[in-house]
Amino acid sequence: MKLWEWIAEKLTAEEVNNELLLATDNDGWTAWHYRAHEGYLDILQKVWEWAEWKLTTEEIKSKFLLATDNEDMTAWHWAAHQGN
Repeated sequence: MKLWEWIAEKLTAEEVNNELLLATDNDGWTAWHYRAHEGYLDILQKVWEWAEWKLTTEEIKSKFLLATDNEDMTAWHWAAHQGN
């Protein structure tokens, strides 16, 4: 069983949103920032699928796709910076 399948069985939708999809580290990075930065497209696709499944359209736009870190960089900025 994949980790995300196990998590989906164990956590509520709110926990998935707040603790996994929208949570940030000390630098303000989300899981989306890390996957975009590192270029792991298969994992990025799975994170995107989770976002579509668990988040509202407004949350996807404002807190996920356009979320900025402590340097005001989005995941898109980091992906481009890394050539991803």
